Amino acid sequence: MPTLAALDAKQITLREALITLVAALPVGCEADMIEFMRDEPLRPGFAELLEYLAQAQIPFVVLSSGFTFYIDAMLAPWRHLIHAVHALDPIRAGPHMRFELLHNHPREAMPKAWVMREYTASKRIVIGDSTSDFEMAAMADVVFARDRLLDEMRVRNAPVNGYETFFEIRNRLVAGDYVYAANL
Repeated sequence: MPTLAALDAKQITLREALITLVAALPVGCEADMIEFMRDEPLRPGFAELLEYLAQAQIPFVVLSSGFTFYIDAMLAPWRHLIHAVHALDPIRAGPHMRFELLHNHPREAMPKAWVMREYTASKRIVIGDSTSDFEMAAMADVVFARDRLLDEMRVRNAPVNGYETFFEIRNRLVAGDYVYAANL
């Protein structure tokens, strides 16, 4: 079974890792996954960031390599402030879940950069923390990052804004105090 270490070492793609990991999940575990995610709080300031973006008429689009059923449950209290959610829908038939990916992206199960291109915007702002956010961040004008994404952006010597809470992102957007990069 693929490991996070193999993914970090670039021995396997994110697409390969997710297909294999999902195949190990039994159908019927959705309620447990939703309950687990419900107990995982979002970082402080999420609601305040969404409220600011709504007031500024800036659409907030969620692009996730998670499953739609638990992303929807986790975001339900704020769904009215979210323009769109794009996540993965595993097939839940038979003993184990599986993916039937309807795209041919060679590395990703959720091709976030491809989805992001479907939206017109004068400035693309990416907020991310994961391996699955690398390609999307590369085409952004402004990147707010933590964890693996922050490390990768620093390795690439790309402009990046570190963050710990969504309050920090909101405050930086309000003040215009962030690193802007037209060409990454």
